[in-house]
Amino acid sequence: METLTITEDADFSEIENAFEVVTNSQDLCLRLPNSFKNGGVFGIEGLISQLLATWLKESRAEYIFHSFCNADDQKSFSNLGSKFYGMIALKQASKILSNDLITVDQDFALQSSYERVRFVISKNFHRAYEDLYVAIPSIKSKGTNREYNCPFYLGDKVVGKNEFRRIVGLAIDKVIDLKERRDYVDEYIDHVSEMIRELFDNTHKHSRTDQKSNILPTNFRAVIFNSSSLTKEQLYKFIESRIEGIPGFVIECQNWIEANNRDLPVLDITVVDGGPGYARKWTGKNKKELTLDDEIEAVYSCFKKNHTTTDNNADGTGLTHVLKDLSKIRGWFRLRTGSISVSKSFFLGGSSPEIKRADVKQCGAFIEGASFNIVMPLVKVSGELK
Repeated sequence: METLTITEDADFSEIENAFEVVTNSQDLCLRLPNSFKNGGVFGIEGLISQLLATWLKESRAEYIFHSFCNADDQKSFSNLGSKFYGMIALKQASKILSNDLITVDQDFALQSSYERVRFVISKNFHRAYEDLYVAIPSIKSKGTNREYNCPFYLGDKVVGKNEFRRIVGLAIDKVIDLKERRDYVDEYIDHVSEMIRELFDNTHKHSRTDQKSNILPTNFRAVIFNSSSLTKEQLYKFIESRIEGIPGFVIECQNWIEANNRDLPVLDITVVDGGPGYARKWTGKNKKELTLDDEIEAVYSCFKKNHTTTDNNADGTGLTHVLKDLSKIRGWFRLRTGSISVSKSFFLGGSSPEIKRADVKQCGAFIEGASFNIVMPLVKVSGELK
């Protein structure tokens, strides 16, 4: 069996190349690092989660996950499971291998993750995660369905606006360590919370079923929060990846860093799912039936419509509201779904909160799910925080 290994230095180019490999192989063992050197920012972790979803969809053999952990090293498996993609890999794999190819009991590998999820359910994010990171997962595996064991749910329904805002506030308090930066986010917390709520509700409506509205036997979705300070050196690496939608925003950040002679602190949020993706859900077509024009038109329509119910229940996504909120917080976003990517920056201000058809572009291989990454500056772009 061939093995696909993703390195801890993985950038967008490496991940896009991995998508090509996964979509062209039905018998593949997957290896992922315990963490990524770039911290998973700019949506890297969301893309890795989509890689897992694509691997699970395309494989016709066992789902063999070859870890970098020693067989008896609980701490190493705990580190892997401290990231959302690690939880998916350990939970959805049919066989887990240690670094030296010893089969590992799944309950042993997931022991720390189970405890972590219990803290997440109780909204105790400080106990659940170390570092400036929070993932709020909803994972459906074979057997007992526990996908609603998630703070964003009350029963099988997404919680209301006020409770959602409270949970988002708790997560942001965990990932932002400086009071002046938390105070800055508090000024825009309604916009931030509403963006995430629209996107997560979209995953609830559309990622749990296939394009024909049949319930998927397994699926996942999550909201992932990070904060970091972007350096010029770090940003150069993103430019080198030459991935659609990245260089323009990165150059804007670099210019800000040079003008202010300091690193740029940001809040990084990803909403990701492992469902059929925007185009298949919108059109009701399967992967083989979809043309590139179908994809572009479908994704463009998702950004244009608000509340439209079709025969396949692919109603509007509220993305126009997300764009308006993004423009108010001077944010940037990138969506990756199917073979399409869409991105737009509001960092410099003045941009219209609309997506044009020309903004919807082919990016690479056709992959499962959707990841919507948002990057928000934690300083006033037009002036320093005092």
